[in-house]
Amino acid sequence: MSERYEPYKRIVVESKKSNYQKFVDMYNSDRSVIDRSNISLTKELGLSVRIIQSYKEKLRDATGLVYNHSKRMHITPEDKKEFPLEDGVPLTLKTHTIIGARVLILSDIHFPYHNAEALLLALKYGRAKDIDTVILNGDILDCYQISRFLHDTKKMSIKEEILIWKSFAAMLRKYFPLANIYFKEGNHEARVYKYMMQNAAEMADLMDFDYLMGFQEFHIHYLQNNLFIKLGSLNILHGHEIQGGGINVARSFFLKMGDNILFGHFHRTQEYIQNDMHKNIRGAWATGCLCLDQDYNPLSNSNLGFAYVESNLDGTFIVENKKIIKGQIV
Repeated sequence: MSERYEPYKRIVVESKKSNYQKFVDMYNSDRSVIDRSNISLTKELGLSVRIIQSYKEKLRDATGLVYNHSKRMHITPEDKKEFPLEDGVPLTLKTHTIIGARVLILSDIHFPYHNAEALLLALKYGRAKDIDTVILNGDILDCYQISRFLHDTKKMSIKEEILIWKSFAAMLRKYFPLANIYFKEGNHEARVYKYMMQNAAEMADLMDFDYLMGFQEFHIHYLQNNLFIKLGSLNILHGHEIQGGGINVARSFFLKMGDNILFGHFHRTQEYIQNDMHKNIRGAWATGCLCLDQDYNPLSNSNLGFAYVESNLDGTFIVENKKIIKGQIV
């Protein structure tokens, strides 16, 4: 049986050799053929795209040619002299590393629209855990009157909101006298700077949010809008820094970031856990809010909640993503 089909095999091999030699002859007469599209060469040679690509690779291996493709290119000093272009303005998002073993994370309190009962439950839970760190993870103030949306001028002013905040900050410091307390700016606090830039840009540099909020008085660390927190191997953001959302925002943010992340902003308690190929566990946690429903969104799908994190020196951590339902922590 093998002798019967041997002549056919030999003819096919010889045909392939002659086609490859034809391709080599084309290259010798026109070196640019190696960079032409495979589709255009199929019409001239009558061969498939796959075979032509194999001929190109074989020729490159034989001649030591480098692929004329962006993935194979590199920038030389001569290129920089010929085209002396500098890099653009870099992204200003920075990391602030926190070292804490037992951390209470509260977000979306939205003073003066806070839920006093839920807030007190979260604080009592933190005291029971003997926390050493508190992270106020954004949208602690609502800043209603300087919103870009339509608003009721009869509601509390920004000054009144800050007075309520200061009263809370004094109680918080008394409640946790030895704890490190961090105030992470959220999109609602960012309204202050945006309002100044839109209405009095020439005076924006004179506005000191740190001073207005009394952070130094209460020994609170202020983390601005362009900072995110690193607690071991857990990344903590308010949540507005990442575009998008969706039904399962925890999964959505994990797929975008590809790393451990905890955030608020969406007022919904969610969790998404995933193993990599080495069985390393990573996840994303969205925390609930500590505020009342607002008249501009009375049917929101929000829930009350907060987070407690135990962080170890080796970077590992445990997240307790708590919900508050009918006055009970679950």
